[in-house]
This record gives sequence, C-alpha cells and structure tokens, in this order.
Amino acid sequence: MYKQIKYWPIYLCVTLMLPIALLACLSITEVGLYLVFTITAILLVSSTFCYGFSWFYNYFTLFLVLGFWFKITIHHLFGYEYIEPTGDFSGEAEQWATIYMMISFAYLGVISARVLFRYFNNISHADYRKIFSEPVRNSAWIIIFSLVCFVYLINSLGQFYVIGIEPKYYLPFGLSAAISFFINIGVGIILSMFIYKVIQRTGKLGNGGVSLLLFHGLLSSISTASRAVMVMQTLPMLLGSLKEQSEIRRFKVSKKIFILFAVTMLSSLFLVSLYRIQLYMDHGLSEDLLLRYMLQVMKLSVDRWIGAEAVMVSSSLDITSIELFYRLMLESPGQGVDGLYQKLSGSNYQAGYGKVFLTLPGFIGLASFSGSALVVFTLSFLAVLVGLLIEKALYFILSDNQVSLSLLGCTLANAICQMNNLYLLIVFLIELVLFIALISLFVKKVTKINISI
Repeated sequence: MYKQIKYWPIYLCVTLMLPIALLACLSITEVGLYLVFTITAILLVSSTFCYGFSWFYNYFTLFLVLGFWFKITIHHLFGYEYIEPTGDFSGEAEQWATIYMMISFAYLGVISARVLFRYFNNISHADYRKIFSEPVRNSAWIIIFSLVCFVYLINSLGQFYVIGIEPKYYLPFGLSAAISFFINIGVGIILSMFIYKVIQRTGKLGNGGVSLLLFHGLLSSISTASRAVMVMQTLPMLLGSLKEQSEIRRFKVSKKIFILFAVTMLSSLFLVSLYRIQLYMDHGLSEDLLLRYMLQVMKLSVDRWIGAEAVMVSSSLDITSIELFYRLMLESPGQGVDGLYQKLSGSNYQAGYGKVFLTLPGFIGLASFSGSALVVFTLSFLAVLVGLLIEKALYFILSDNQVSLSLLGCTLANAICQMNNLYLLIVFLIELVLFIALISLFVKKVTKINISI
C-alpha cells in the first residue's frame, strides 16, 4: 500500500495551497475550521496521485476543489460577491463554521472511498501498444468533419440543445432527449473514438487531429451557446491523446497544442458571449452590455464551478432535515424555476419567453440540506463509488481507449458534481453507458469486416 503513495505531490500541494490559505485567514473569523477545511482540500488533491490512475477521480477531485475550496478562498481574498444566489446567507461566523465542517466531511468521504476502493485502478493492460503504421483514410476524415458540421448546423437551426433556450421543436417518443444527448456529448464521444484510431494507427495525434478537436470545440461552443465545451470536452480529449501516446512510448508534449487551445478557447468565449447577448437580451448589443459580459467571462475561472453557494444557502436556514434533503433529491425536474431549491436560494430566474435558467446546487449542496455531516460524508463516499464502478465498466467496453476515457471521466465527474435532480442524473448515466456500448459494438463490427474508420 505504502509503495503506491508518492509523497512529493503532497509537498507540492502544501507549497501551493497553504500560503494562499494563510493570506485568506486575514479576513476570516473561523480560522481554525478554515485551516481544517484547507488541510482536507490538500489531502483530497494529494489523493489523486495515490493508488493508481483514474480519469474520473482526477476530474471529480478537481471540480470539488474548484467549486468549494478555491472559490471560497478567492472570495475571502478579494471580497467580491458570489454570482450564484446564496439565499439568506449573511456571512456570520456560525454559518461559515457550518460550511467549513460540511465541505470537510464531504472531502473526507471522497478520500475514504478512494482509499477503500484503491483496487479500482484503471491502468493500461498492455505494456506496449501496437502501432499499425497504416494512415486513416481521407474519406474517414471527411465523414467525421461532415458529421460535426451537419449536427451543429442542424442544432443552430432547430435549437434542440442550446443553453438556456427551450427547443423550437419537441419530437415524440423521447426523441428530443436523445437528440439533445447526441448534440451535447454524443458527437464528442464519436470524435474521441476516431482520434483514438488515428493515434493507434499512426502513433501520434498529428496536426489534423489537433485541428479537428479544436474545430469541434469551437463549433460546438457556438452552436450550443456553451462556454464549457472547450474545457469539458476538447481539453480532456487532448489530455487523453497525450496519455494514449505515452502508452505507445511516443509521448511528446508540444507547446503549440496548448497555445492553439488557448487561442481557440478565448475565441470561443468571445463568440459565445456575442451569441448569448443575441439570444438572451431583447434590447440588442451595447457597449455596456458587452463590457459586462466580458467581466463575467473573466470571473468564470472562479465562479463557474458548482457547489459553495448551495452550502451557503443551507447554512442560512433555520431548519434543515433529512426530509428536506429527500424532497430536494426526489423533486420532479418539471418544476423548473418553481423548484424547491430555486426558492430556497432566492433565485431570480423566471420562466417564459422561450428561456430556461436554473441555479444548480450540486450533490454536496443537496446533502448539506440534511443538516447532517454524516449524510454529506456518506453521499460523497457513494458518489465516488458509483463513478469508479461506471468508469471500470467503461474501461472494459472501450479497451483502454484513453482519449474516450478521459472525455467520459470528465463528463461523468461533471454530471455528478453539478447534480440538480437524482432522476435526471440516473437517466443521463444510463444514456451514457448505453450509447458507449452501442457505438463500441458498431466499431468492433466495422473493424471485423475490415472497413477502415
């Protein structure tokens, strides 16, 4: 067990996180509990380097640290308002003490699950990956490129899946949900499998692979009005590609890839902001509105991550209970802006005019409404267990395809971390596993009849 632990990441985490935390202590009343909260955050980050490799756990840990410790610490340092609603939270010492305690127990639950289930390590079964040295046919590149263009063009016209906008068309037999899923993540999954084949055959991602990934990220961002695609899909596929290359002993990190990614991401943020102004605002583009959007974009690195505000809402309530927690978890998703959490948080989003916005609590936020640190610990423990089990199944289905596994690990972690409703999460997870199984079966059948993809 001890041979699996690398101690240098712990030293690195302490060196990076502790000085920032000590500076934040200057504006904090509950210093002791905040430092305990910081120590558990350091242990959580350090745990990603222990007991083998897991895409899901690494992304899950990253989102939890960004959504709680990082967000709260930065707000302590600079003292600006939270973007998401926080209910009747007033910043009293007792409320902060509850917040630090709840999140610390959540972190400990996550760490405990990883330690206990350390045998769920997802490491390549092959010591050396065979390279076929057979280039992918040009026709395959054209098909994938055409698929990306066609799907997002259709989505732009029909608005089947656009952030904050109701679909223009509702199809029968649940087809609208299936199409939304395909637009949201399905195209990305197919692209990740194609990129895996490219690396498997040529030994590298190549300029064509990088260009295709960035093009998909940019087009998908604009079509869905999402500022998260580049971070939640494109970056994981790039990281998966680098790991896949390392599996075949051709690991090479090029600065050009990350420079191109940064330029493309900044371009997508600007273009999506312009598109959102057109979609959401009735009074058109103005200099003040554009400036406000740009300032909002600059805060995304801190305020985009889900979690802290929901725990603030629960800490401000006079009464929290298991019954309240159950009501929030099992509430019908059809409630929308009239949902219980939307009311408790003081959200000012309104329904109508074809627009749909919600503030999301995340699973830790939902658990905190129980008023029990034990419930928060247990739910965090179970969330990691479920994620690791699903990831293990995906490893079995995908046969060590690191590009797809990185994308799916990020998608799975994000879905759990920003959970708003248990029913919707379960439906999404079932859709995800079934889609992967069907696509993988199709790919294997095509390969057997010797059709190059």
